[in-house]
Amino acid sequence: MAAAKQAGKYKGRQPDSERHQKVHRYREMGMSLKEVADATGYSRSQVCRILAKDSTIT
Repeated sequence: MAAAKQAGKYKGRQPDSERHQKVHRYREMGMSLKEVADATGYSRSQVCRILAKDSTIT
């Protein structure tokens, strides 16, 4: 894996943009972090990370 990373062939697990969009949609609907986590299958902390990361991009 280390050799593949150095060669630029290993990029790790890519984010699931469809699930991330659901997180944003549910939050816009007024759902709590726990409700969003339960609905998407993410942990509450992962939901926070997704929201924080994507809010800094826009």
